[in-house]
Amino acid sequence: MAGALPEVRRHRVRGVAEAARARLAGWGEPLLATLGSADPPAHFRMLLALVDGLLGNQLASPDAGFDPEPAVATLLRGFRTG
Repeated sequence: MAGALPEVRRHRVRGVAEAARARLAGWGEPLLATLGSADPPAHFRMLLALVDGLLGNQLASPDAGFDPEPAVATLLRGFRTG
């Protein structure tokens, strides 16, 4: 029984994370559509992946001059063109 406890916790955390992502997508996908995205659900996942990577890199190797704007702007422009 004790061995099942970590799996139960992972399942609960996964559920909480998925619910939070769904709430965020409910806000972000319509915004991306307004910005001209042809595929808001897919583009939203890409944007989350970019932000996750940028934050992970900043946490692993902090840079006082960190500016995510150019990377995010480039990705958003790509959403409009293809």
